[in-house]
Amino acid sequence: MTFCLIDREFIKMYITAYMNLNHSFNNKYVLSLGTGNFQYEYIRILKKIGFKIISCDINRKAPAKKLCDLFFNISIYDIKRLVALTKKLLKNYEIEKCFAFTTSLPTYYCSKINEIIGVSDVPASSVLTLLDKFEARKFLHSLNLSSIKFLKTTSLTIAIKFIQDNKISFVKPNLGGMGSSWVIKIEDRNKLVKFFDRVRKSSLDNSVFIENFVEGTEYKFSGILNNNELRFVSFEKTVFHPKIGIVCGHAIGPNRNLSSQHYNSICKAVKLVFKTLKIDNISFGIDVIVTDKCFELIDFEFITVDTHKTIKHCSSYDLLENEIAVRLGKKAEKFAGFEKACCVQKIVFPSSGTKRNWKDKIKKLLQNNQHILEYNMEDYPQGVVNTEYGKYIFQGYFVVGSKFQEEAIERSEEIYRKLINLI
Repeated sequence: MTFCLIDREFIKMYITAYMNLNHSFNNKYVLSLGTGNFQYEYIRILKKIGFKIISCDINRKAPAKKLCDLFFNISIYDIKRLVALTKKLLKNYEIEKCFAFTTSLPTYYCSKINEIIGVSDVPASSVLTLLDKFEARKFLHSLNLSSIKFLKTTSLTIAIKFIQDNKISFVKPNLGGMGSSWVIKIEDRNKLVKFFDRVRKSSLDNSVFIENFVEGTEYKFSGILNNNELRFVSFEKTVFHPKIGIVCGHAIGPNRNLSSQHYNSICKAVKLVFKTLKIDNISFGIDVIVTDKCFELIDFEFITVDTHKTIKHCSSYDLLENEIAVRLGKKAEKFAGFEKACCVQKIVFPSSGTKRNWKDKIKKLLQNNQHILEYNMEDYPQGVVNTEYGKYIFQGYFVVGSKFQEEAIERSEEIYRKLINLI
Protein backbone atom coordinates (compact mmCIF):
# COMPACT_ATOMS: atom_id res chain seq x y z
CA MET A 1 0.00 0.00 0.00
CA THR A 2 2.80 2.41 0.86
CA PHE A 3 4.60 1.97 -2.43
CA CYS A 4 1.39 2.34 -4.40
CA LEU A 5 0.76 5.69 -2.73
CA ILE A 6 4.26 6.89 -3.55
CA ASP A 7 3.94 5.74 -7.15
CA ARG A 8 0.63 7.53 -7.60
CA GLU A 9 2.04 10.78 -6.20
CA PHE A 10 5.20 10.40 -8.25
CA ILE A 11 3.34 9.84 -11.52
CA LYS A 12 1.14 12.88 -10.86
CA MET A 13 4.22 14.98 -10.13
CA TYR A 14 6.05 13.70 -13.21
CA ILE A 15 3.17 14.52 -15.59
CA THR A 16 2.77 18.02 -14.10
CA ALA A 17 6.48 18.74 -14.46
CA TYR A 18 6.62 17.40 -18.01
CA MET A 19 3.75 19.64 -19.12
CA ASN A 20 5.38 22.71 -17.58
CA LEU A 21 7.07 24.58 -20.48
CA ASN A 22 9.67 26.04 -18.13
CA HIS A 23 10.72 22.65 -16.87
CA SER A 24 14.15 21.35 -17.78
CA PHE A 25 16.02 18.35 -16.45
CA ASN A 26 19.03 20.66 -16.22
CA ASN A 27 17.31 22.57 -13.39
CA LYS A 28 18.65 21.73 -9.97
CA TYR A 29 16.37 20.73 -7.13
CA VAL A 30 16.76 20.48 -3.38
CA LEU A 31 14.73 18.17 -1.18
CA SER A 32 13.34 19.73 2.00
CA LEU A 33 12.18 17.55 4.89
CA GLY A 34 9.41 19.69 6.32
CA THR A 35 7.48 22.71 5.05
CA GLY A 36 6.29 24.28 8.29
CA ASN A 37 6.77 27.82 9.55
CA PHE A 38 10.14 26.74 10.92
CA GLN A 39 11.35 25.92 7.38
CA TYR A 40 9.58 28.77 5.58
CA GLU A 41 12.42 31.33 5.51
CA TYR A 42 15.04 28.75 4.54
CA ILE A 43 12.93 27.55 1.62
CA ARG A 44 12.31 31.16 0.56
CA ILE A 45 16.06 31.80 0.35
CA LEU A 46 16.70 28.56 -1.55
CA LYS A 47 14.09 29.71 -4.09
CA LYS A 48 15.76 33.12 -4.25
CA ILE A 49 19.11 31.47 -5.02
CA GLY A 50 17.47 29.69 -7.95
CA PHE A 51 16.72 26.17 -6.72
CA LYS A 52 13.47 24.35 -7.32
CA ILE A 53 12.05 22.78 -4.18
CA ILE A 54 10.78 19.26 -3.61
CA SER A 55 9.31 18.94 -0.14
CA CYS A 56 7.77 16.37 2.19
CA ASP A 57 5.42 17.00 5.08
CA ILE A 58 2.59 15.11 6.81
CA ASN A 59 0.61 18.36 6.90
CA ARG A 60 -1.08 18.99 3.53
CA LYS A 61 -1.66 22.62 4.55
CA ALA A 62 1.90 23.33 5.70
CA PRO A 63 2.71 27.07 5.30
CA ALA A 64 5.80 26.69 3.08
CA LYS A 65 4.05 24.26 0.72
CA LYS A 66 3.04 27.21 -1.48
CA LEU A 67 6.74 27.99 -2.13
CA CYS A 68 7.52 24.45 -3.29
CA ASP A 69 7.52 23.15 -6.87
CA LEU A 70 6.73 19.55 -5.89
CA PHE A 71 5.12 18.34 -2.69
CA PHE A 72 4.71 14.86 -1.18
CA ASN A 73 2.41 14.10 1.72
CA ILE A 74 4.97 12.01 3.62
CA SER A 75 5.97 12.30 7.26
CA ILE A 76 9.54 13.52 7.78
CA TYR A 77 9.82 10.77 10.42
CA ASP A 78 9.00 7.99 7.92
CA ILE A 79 12.53 7.13 6.79
CA LYS A 80 11.48 4.11 4.68
CA ARG A 81 9.15 6.17 2.50
CA LEU A 82 11.61 9.06 2.32
CA VAL A 83 14.36 6.75 1.05
CA ALA A 84 12.01 5.12 -1.48
CA LEU A 85 10.90 8.54 -2.74
CA THR A 86 14.49 9.80 -3.03
CA LYS A 87 15.51 6.82 -5.16
CA LYS A 88 12.57 7.39 -7.52
CA LEU A 89 13.23 11.11 -7.82
CA LEU A 90 16.90 10.59 -8.64
CA LYS A 91 15.94 8.72 -11.81
CA ASN A 92 14.49 11.89 -13.33
CA TYR A 93 15.67 14.89 -11.31
CA GLU A 94 19.05 16.38 -10.50
CA ILE A 95 18.89 16.85 -6.73
CA GLU A 96 21.65 19.05 -5.35
CA LYS A 97 21.09 18.17 -1.71
CA CYS A 98 18.59 17.24 0.99
CA PHE A 99 17.93 19.71 3.83
CA ALA A 100 16.23 19.23 7.19
CA PHE A 101 15.89 22.59 8.89
CA THR A 102 14.87 21.11 12.21
CA THR A 103 16.45 20.13 15.53
CA SER A 104 15.18 16.57 15.78
CA LEU A 105 15.68 13.10 14.24
CA PRO A 106 14.96 14.15 10.60
CA THR A 107 18.40 15.82 10.70
CA TYR A 108 19.83 12.29 10.91
CA TYR A 109 17.52 11.07 8.14
CA CYS A 110 18.69 13.99 6.00
CA SER A 111 22.31 12.83 6.29
CA LYS A 112 21.29 9.29 5.29
CA ILE A 113 19.41 10.63 2.25
CA ASN A 114 22.40 12.73 1.19
CA GLU A 115 24.45 9.52 1.24
CA ILE A 116 21.98 8.11 -1.31
CA ILE A 117 22.14 11.30 -3.39
CA GLY A 118 25.93 11.06 -3.28
CA VAL A 119 26.75 14.48 -1.86
CA SER A 120 28.84 15.42 1.15
CA ASP A 121 27.10 16.21 4.41
CA VAL A 122 27.62 15.87 8.13
CA PRO A 123 28.29 12.14 8.77
CA ALA A 124 25.04 10.47 9.82
CA SER A 125 26.75 8.71 12.73
CA SER A 126 28.00 12.10 14.04
CA VAL A 127 24.49 13.58 13.86
CA LEU A 128 23.03 10.67 15.82
CA THR A 129 25.78 10.90 18.45
CA LEU A 130 24.76 14.47 19.29
CA LEU A 131 20.97 14.07 18.92
CA ASP A 132 20.82 11.07 21.27
CA LYS A 133 21.18 12.64 24.73
CA PHE A 134 22.76 9.55 26.30
CA GLU A 135 25.30 9.11 23.49
CA ALA A 136 26.06 12.85 23.50
CA ARG A 137 26.76 12.92 27.25
CA LYS A 138 28.89 9.75 27.00
CA PHE A 139 30.83 11.32 24.13
CA LEU A 140 31.45 14.57 26.07
CA HIS A 141 32.71 12.55 29.05
CA SER A 142 35.17 10.73 26.74
CA LEU A 143 36.61 14.14 25.76
CA ASN A 144 36.75 15.31 29.41
CA LEU A 145 34.25 18.05 28.57
CA SER A 146 31.60 17.01 31.08
CA SER A 147 31.37 15.90 34.70
CA ILE A 148 27.58 15.54 34.95
CA LYS A 149 26.30 12.20 36.22
CA PHE A 150 23.74 10.72 33.83
CA LEU A 151 21.58 7.70 33.07
CA LYS A 152 19.45 6.26 30.27
CA THR A 153 16.75 3.81 31.29
CA THR A 154 13.28 2.40 30.65
CA SER A 155 12.98 1.26 34.29
CA LEU A 156 11.28 3.42 36.91
CA THR A 157 13.04 1.48 39.69
CA ILE A 158 16.50 2.30 38.28
CA ALA A 159 15.47 5.93 37.78
CA ILE A 160 14.30 6.22 41.39
CA LYS A 161 17.64 4.92 42.68
CA PHE A 162 19.48 7.47 40.53
CA ILE A 163 17.60 10.49 41.89
CA GLN A 164 17.91 9.21 45.46
CA ASP A 165 21.69 9.14 45.02
CA ASN A 166 21.98 12.39 43.06
CA LYS A 167 19.41 14.76 44.58
CA ILE A 168 18.02 17.26 42.02
CA SER A 169 17.97 15.97 38.44
CA PHE A 170 16.55 16.76 35.02
CA VAL A 171 14.41 14.09 33.37
CA LYS A 172 13.80 14.33 29.62
CA PRO A 173 13.05 12.16 26.56
CA ASN A 174 16.33 10.57 25.42
CA LEU A 175 15.56 11.07 21.74
CA GLY A 176 12.97 13.80 21.51
CA GLY A 177 11.68 16.21 18.93
CA MET A 178 11.75 19.98 18.99
CA GLY A 179 10.88 22.04 22.02
CA SER A 180 10.84 21.46 25.76
CA SER A 181 8.02 18.93 26.09
CA TRP A 182 8.37 16.73 29.16
CA VAL A 183 11.71 18.21 30.26
CA ILE A 184 11.11 18.17 34.01
CA LYS A 185 13.14 19.15 37.04
CA ILE A 186 12.84 16.36 39.59
CA GLU A 187 13.32 17.08 43.30
CA ASP A 188 11.74 13.97 44.83
CA ARG A 189 10.59 10.41 44.19
CA ASN A 190 6.87 11.22 43.97
CA LYS A 191 7.37 13.66 41.13
CA LEU A 192 9.44 11.12 39.18
CA VAL A 193 6.78 8.41 39.64
CA LYS A 194 4.10 10.81 38.40
CA PHE A 195 5.84 11.81 35.17
CA PHE A 196 8.18 8.93 34.28
CA ASP A 197 5.89 7.12 31.82
CA ARG A 198 4.82 10.32 30.08
CA VAL A 199 8.44 11.33 29.52
CA ARG A 200 9.39 7.82 28.32
CA LYS A 201 6.51 7.58 25.83
CA SER A 202 7.39 10.96 24.31
CA SER A 203 10.90 9.73 23.44
CA LEU A 204 11.41 8.34 19.94
CA ASP A 205 13.40 5.43 21.39
CA ASN A 206 11.02 4.93 24.35
CA SER A 207 13.67 5.68 26.97
CA VAL A 208 14.25 8.32 29.63
CA PHE A 209 17.44 10.34 30.03
CA ILE A 210 18.31 11.61 33.51
CA GLU A 211 21.19 13.91 34.43
CA ASN A 212 22.23 15.98 37.42
CA PHE A 213 20.83 19.47 37.61
CA VAL A 214 23.53 22.15 37.24
CA GLU A 215 22.82 25.52 38.86
CA GLY A 216 23.97 28.36 36.62
CA THR A 217 23.12 30.73 33.78
CA GLU A 218 21.99 29.12 30.55
CA TYR A 219 23.19 30.42 27.19
CA LYS A 220 22.52 29.31 23.65
CA PHE A 221 25.54 29.62 21.37
CA SER A 222 24.70 29.77 17.66
CA GLY A 223 27.38 29.61 15.03
CA ILE A 224 28.80 28.45 11.74
CA LEU A 225 31.65 26.04 11.15
CA ASN A 226 33.02 26.78 7.68
CA ASN A 227 35.97 24.71 6.42
CA ASN A 228 36.97 24.03 10.04
CA GLU A 229 36.86 27.75 10.91
CA LEU A 230 34.52 28.31 13.86
CA ARG A 231 32.47 31.52 14.03
CA PHE A 232 29.98 32.19 16.80
CA VAL A 233 27.33 34.62 15.58
CA SER A 234 25.53 34.86 18.90
CA PHE A 235 25.65 33.88 22.52
CA GLU A 236 22.12 34.29 23.76
CA LYS A 237 21.04 34.41 27.36
CA THR A 238 18.12 32.06 27.94
CA VAL A 239 14.86 33.47 29.30
CA PHE A 240 12.63 31.10 31.27
CA HIS A 241 8.86 31.24 31.52
CA PRO A 242 8.09 32.74 34.95
CA LYS A 243 5.49 30.12 35.91
CA ILE A 244 6.12 26.87 34.06
CA GLY A 245 9.93 26.74 33.95
CA ILE A 246 10.47 26.25 30.21
CA VAL A 247 12.69 28.15 27.81
CA CYS A 248 10.54 30.80 26.15
CA GLY A 249 13.07 33.27 24.80
CA HIS A 250 16.63 34.38 24.17
CA ALA A 251 18.45 37.71 24.45
CA ILE A 252 21.04 38.46 21.81
CA GLY A 253 23.66 41.19 21.43
CA PRO A 254 26.42 42.72 23.60
CA ASN A 255 26.82 40.75 26.83
CA ARG A 256 28.48 42.18 29.94
CA ASN A 257 28.32 39.08 32.15
CA LEU A 258 29.98 36.25 30.17
CA SER A 259 33.72 36.38 30.86
CA SER A 260 36.26 36.14 28.05
CA GLN A 261 37.76 33.12 29.85
CA HIS A 262 34.44 31.24 29.70
CA TYR A 263 33.85 32.32 26.11
CA ASN A 264 37.29 31.15 24.93
CA SER A 265 36.96 27.85 26.81
CA ILE A 266 33.58 27.15 25.24
CA CYS A 267 34.98 27.93 21.77
CA LYS A 268 37.83 25.48 22.36
CA ALA A 269 35.43 22.77 23.57
CA VAL A 270 33.09 23.15 20.58
CA LYS A 271 36.04 22.97 18.15
CA LEU A 272 37.18 19.73 19.79
CA VAL A 273 33.68 18.21 19.51
CA PHE A 274 33.38 18.92 15.80
CA LYS A 275 36.97 17.93 15.02
CA THR A 276 36.53 14.58 16.78
CA LEU A 277 33.27 13.90 14.91
CA LYS A 278 34.90 14.86 11.57
CA ILE A 279 32.46 17.73 10.98
CA ASP A 280 33.95 20.67 9.04
CA ASN A 281 30.91 22.51 7.61
CA ILE A 282 27.73 23.06 9.62
CA SER A 283 25.47 25.65 11.24
CA PHE A 284 24.66 24.82 14.84
CA GLY A 285 23.18 25.78 18.18
CA ILE A 286 24.47 24.63 21.58
CA ASP A 287 22.90 25.05 25.02
CA VAL A 288 25.50 25.79 27.70
CA ILE A 289 25.18 26.14 31.47
CA VAL A 290 27.77 28.58 32.85
CA THR A 291 28.71 28.68 36.54
CA ASP A 292 31.32 30.78 38.36
CA LYS A 293 33.98 28.09 37.97
CA CYS A 294 33.07 26.06 34.89
CA PHE A 295 30.55 25.33 32.14
CA GLU A 296 28.60 22.31 30.86
CA LEU A 297 27.58 21.67 27.25
CA ILE A 298 23.96 20.50 27.41
CA ASP A 299 22.27 20.10 24.00
CA PHE A 300 23.46 20.27 20.39
CA GLU A 301 21.31 21.25 17.40
CA PHE A 302 22.30 21.20 13.72
CA ILE A 303 20.63 24.52 13.02
CA THR A 304 20.75 28.01 14.55
CA VAL A 305 17.02 27.67 15.39
CA ASP A 306 15.30 31.08 15.81
CA THR A 307 18.46 33.21 15.95
CA HIS A 308 17.71 34.81 12.56
CA LYS A 309 14.55 36.38 14.05
CA THR A 310 16.64 38.49 16.41
CA ILE A 311 20.05 38.89 14.80
CA LYS A 312 18.57 41.04 12.03
CA HIS A 313 17.65 43.62 14.70
CA CYS A 314 21.18 43.69 16.13
CA SER A 315 23.46 43.54 13.08
CA SER A 316 23.54 43.63 9.29
CA TYR A 317 24.54 39.95 9.11
CA ASP A 318 22.20 37.73 7.04
CA LEU A 319 22.39 34.54 9.07
CA LEU A 320 20.00 32.47 6.94
CA GLU A 321 21.85 33.11 3.69
CA ASN A 322 25.16 32.24 5.33
CA GLU A 323 23.73 29.08 6.88
CA ILE A 324 22.57 27.87 3.49
CA ALA A 325 25.89 28.83 1.86
CA VAL A 326 27.77 26.64 4.36
CA ARG A 327 25.38 23.73 3.80
CA LEU A 328 26.03 24.00 0.07
CA GLY A 329 29.78 23.89 0.64
CA LYS A 330 30.34 27.58 -0.08
CA LYS A 331 32.18 30.21 1.94
CA ALA A 332 30.24 32.15 4.55
CA GLU A 333 30.72 35.84 5.30
CA LYS A 334 32.51 36.80 8.48
CA PHE A 335 30.39 38.08 11.34
CA ALA A 336 31.28 41.67 12.19
CA GLY A 337 29.54 41.86 15.58
CA PHE A 338 26.54 43.56 17.19
CA GLU A 339 25.47 47.18 17.16
CA LYS A 340 22.76 46.69 19.81
CA ALA A 341 20.79 44.03 21.68
CA CYS A 342 17.31 42.57 21.66
CA CYS A 343 15.29 39.77 23.26
CA VAL A 344 12.84 37.46 21.51
CA GLN A 345 10.09 36.26 23.83
CA LYS A 346 7.73 33.46 22.83
CA ILE A 347 4.14 33.98 23.89
CA VAL A 348 3.23 30.81 25.79
CA PHE A 349 -0.26 30.36 27.27
CA PRO A 350 -2.25 27.47 28.74
CA SER A 351 -4.20 25.52 26.11
CA SER A 352 -7.44 26.29 27.96
CA GLY A 353 -8.81 28.80 30.43
CA THR A 354 -7.85 32.01 28.62
CA LYS A 355 -10.16 35.03 28.48
CA ARG A 356 -12.18 35.93 25.39
CA ASN A 357 -10.69 38.30 22.81
CA TRP A 358 -7.23 37.98 24.41
CA LYS A 359 -5.45 38.15 21.03
CA ASP A 360 -6.85 41.58 20.22
CA LYS A 361 -5.90 42.86 23.66
CA ILE A 362 -2.34 41.55 23.33
CA LYS A 363 -1.90 43.05 19.86
CA LYS A 364 -3.02 46.43 21.19
CA LEU A 365 -0.55 46.23 24.07
CA LEU A 366 2.35 45.27 21.76
CA GLN A 367 1.47 47.93 19.18
CA ASN A 368 1.57 50.65 21.81
CA ASN A 369 4.91 49.70 23.39
CA GLN A 370 7.86 51.79 22.19
CA HIS A 371 10.41 49.03 22.86
CA ILE A 372 8.74 46.42 20.59
CA LEU A 373 10.73 45.94 17.37
CA GLU A 374 8.60 43.16 15.92
CA TYR A 375 5.80 40.78 16.86
CA ASN A 376 3.97 37.95 15.12
CA MET A 377 0.76 36.24 16.16
CA GLU A 378 -0.63 35.41 12.72
CA ASP A 379 1.59 32.80 11.04
CA TYR A 380 3.67 31.62 13.99
CA PRO A 381 3.63 27.79 14.47
CA GLN A 382 1.36 27.08 17.42
CA GLY A 383 3.46 24.27 18.87
CA VAL A 384 2.26 22.43 21.96
CA VAL A 385 4.59 21.88 24.91
CA ASN A 386 3.71 19.45 27.72
CA THR A 387 4.91 20.38 31.18
CA GLU A 388 4.28 19.26 34.75
CA TYR A 389 1.82 22.17 35.04
CA GLY A 390 -0.26 21.16 32.03
CA LYS A 391 -0.38 21.68 28.29
CA TYR A 392 0.80 25.02 26.91
CA ILE A 393 0.72 26.47 23.40
CA PHE A 394 3.18 28.82 21.68
CA GLN A 395 0.87 31.55 20.38
CA GLY A 396 3.46 33.87 18.81
CA TYR A 397 6.45 35.98 19.75
CA PHE A 398 7.62 39.55 20.20
CA VAL A 399 11.07 41.17 20.00
CA VAL A 400 12.22 43.90 22.39
CA GLY A 401 15.16 46.20 21.65
CA SER A 402 17.75 47.69 23.98
CA LYS A 403 21.46 48.46 24.32
CA PHE A 404 22.49 45.37 26.33
CA GLN A 405 21.11 41.85 26.83
CA GLU A 406 20.18 42.41 30.47
CA GLU A 407 18.10 45.51 29.67
CA ALA A 408 16.34 43.70 26.82
CA ILE A 409 15.43 40.81 29.15
CA GLU A 410 14.09 43.15 31.83
CA ARG A 411 11.90 44.96 29.31
CA SER A 412 10.61 41.73 27.75
CA GLU A 413 9.75 40.25 31.16
CA GLU A 414 7.90 43.41 32.16
CA ILE A 415 5.83 43.24 28.96
CA TYR A 416 5.22 39.51 29.43
CA ARG A 417 3.86 40.05 32.95
CA LYS A 418 1.34 42.50 31.48
CA LEU A 419 0.35 39.94 28.83
CA ILE A 420 -0.29 37.27 31.47
CA ASN A 421 -2.60 39.66 33.33
CA LEU A 422 -4.61 40.19 30.14
CA ILE A 423 -5.49 36.50 29.80
